[in-house]
Amino acid sequence: MLQAGRFYLWEGRVVGEATVVTSSLTEDLVRLLEESKIRPDAYNIGSHQASEVYVLKPCSDGWETFYSERGHKNERRVFVTEAEACRYFYDWICQVLRPDSDD
Repeated sequence: MLQAGRFYLWEGRVVGEATVVTSSLTEDLVRLLEESKIRPDAYNIGSHQASEVYVLKPCSDGWETFYSERGHKNERRVFVTEAEACRYFYDWICQVLRPDSDD
């Protein structure tokens, strides 16, 4: 469906149509972090490819946040929805990483 971008509901005839949209919550989160002057090298959203960063990514139970250090997931929290995870991640990052901080 993502490739098609549009789909139709059919009950002997077209009864509805819709356009597939991808979630922009994480995009909004990145924008908010940038506006808050949080260093982009201090966090990773969507994957777990670096060490010594704050991470927000999908997991089998929904979404998870943690601090990645030497391959360990420290302070890991799991959220059912992307919205909950994004809200928590933003508050957490802003609390821990101040623009004038040396972290």
